[in-house]
Amino acid sequence: MDAAYIVIIIVIIIIIAFLYLLEPIISRQKIKNNNEHGSARWATKNEINDTFHKEKIDN
Repeated sequence: MDAAYIVIIIVIIIIIAFLYLLEPIISRQKIKNNNEHGSARWATKNEINDTFHKEKIDN
């Protein structure tokens, strides 16, 4: 094989290893305040009522 092909294959392997192994470890972030998303749960009735307000629609 040509030396250029070997270098390209090595670079591709390094990129794949970074994306698969190292990037998830580096990009972990903690939630800093209560306004950020991060927990997967359904909203309670009180949270819905505090966040959204009903609009009156007259025809």
